[in-house]
Amino acid sequence: MSVETHLSKLEITVEQANDFISANINDPEKLFDAAFDNAVTTDMLREITNYSTDTIREYFAAAGFDSNDLDQTHTLVNFDPGSLKNLIDYDKNTEGVLSVNSLRANVEPLTRHSDYDSYYDEIFFEKTYPFQVRDGVYDSDESGIQHLGDIPATDENLESIFYGSLINIFSRIDQSELTQIKNFSGDQNSDGYRSLLFNSITSLPTDPIDSSVLAKNVIADAERIIVEHQAGGIVGLLDASYLGLIFI
Repeated sequence: MSVETHLSKLEITVEQANDFISANINDPEKLFDAAFDNAVTTDMLREITNYSTDTIREYFAAAGFDSNDLDQTHTLVNFDPGSLKNLIDYDKNTEGVLSVNSLRANVEPLTRHSDYDSYYDEIFFEKTYPFQVRDGVYDSDESGIQHLGDIPATDENLESIFYGSLINIFSRIDQSELTQIKNFSGDQNSDGYRSLLFNSITSLPTDPIDSSVLAKNVIADAERIIVEHQAGGIVGLLDASYLGLIFI
């Protein structure tokens, strides 16, 4: 996405953005917060200011800010799923244990926290940026998912894609593979762990599990992902999923 297109969602011009940066150049915290809150990436800042990316990163680093945090802006995924992209989709189950309503009823109580009583409804699935509230759409540049096109920016759509994707991921993993994944004793950032996840998800299960077990797996992983999201540092709703862990 060009910086002009992105800034137009904020109803400002490149010139206005550059003037704002120039006026606050001695306040890196203000500039960092403004960029973070409006999904303005490091590369967009380069286009606006004509400073190099290295210069921008050094500027923020000198003030104690990690500019990499500005580059994780996609609501659903901040990775390229490649040939596995079709696993990211809406929950097609309208009833039963794999429906959104059933999964929500089981997951929401598990993610309550004294500091985040409403985290599930009001934060995890909320609209991330002000321009999504304004235009009511997650376009593919905002969601990180090309094949679903423009997604109406509602909590219900994000929730359906979140659960639908987890269902699709766990439908590829049989019980023996899931046991290996859960019992993996090495570094979960290692190539070995990524390879285990990739091989499990790309192959058809030899010992398919029934819907009740599948639901239990989805519920447990949804809880894990949401709790990690609460702790901070994770942006996309599916970044911490098994699919995301392959690529991030």
